[in-house]
Amino acid sequence: MSDFLDSLETEANSLRSIKEKKTDRINSIKKIYDHDVNPRLKALYAFLKKVVDHLNYLDKNTTTSYEFPVLGKVEGFKQEEYIVTVDDLENLGRIELLFQCQLDAPLTPLIKTKIDEAKLKDFLKEHFINFDSRTSFAPTGKAVGVRFEIEPNIPIQFAFRVDMDTLNIDLDIYNFSYLGHQKMNFRPHEINPKLHDQLGKFILRQDSSLTDLGISNEQKQLIRENLATVKKQSFIDKVRNTVYNPQKK
Repeated sequence: MSDFLDSLETEANSLRSIKEKKTDRINSIKKIYDHDVNPRLKALYAFLKKVVDHLNYLDKNTTTSYEFPVLGKVEGFKQEEYIVTVDDLENLGRIELLFQCQLDAPLTPLIKTKIDEAKLKDFLKEHFINFDSRTSFAPTGKAVGVRFEIEPNIPIQFAFRVDMDTLNIDLDIYNFSYLGHQKMNFRPHEINPKLHDQLGKFILRQDSSLTDLGISNEQKQLIRENLATVKKQSFIDKVRNTVYNPQKK
């Protein structure tokens, strides 16, 4: 065989080996997802679906407040209109819980300075809160400021998403504890009935301890390193060990 063909064969074998390892890794992840992750997500979805059905029927009086620049704390937002959705009923990758926090009427503050007007507009746009604004005039015809009309609806989202590289579950929360974004991360074994109960109380603003369950940065890094350095040991066994036997400190 010629040197040229030898070179091509070596290159082809190298690429074949890389593709086979990638396929093996994907298959291993899929097995763990099917056995350890998907059933827990299905149980979480079933729990949230029942919670949503009950809350929409009960119409519980759950209220909260939000801080706005310039305006300060605004009280009296009522939580309602709960919806839960999934991307795929059989192989869950994402679960979303959506609801609204609403006031009885729009906010109509009169803002008197350009600086405060810009602050409030930027904040409302950043958090996707609809509003209108127009110059307000005194009876004499003199401009006295800008009158805002801010829609009284705050959209809330809890989005659970599987990270298929680590098989952890990310939780992104928007506009719940405050107008903004919170992020948490859980290992599969943490998605259990205890978390379901804490999540339910957290949603109804009865308990803030859900945030205590978020996985630490060190644990995240440990999982990444384990997934990146597995060579001889079975990939499945290694990840199972990481997921179910975290080191005690």
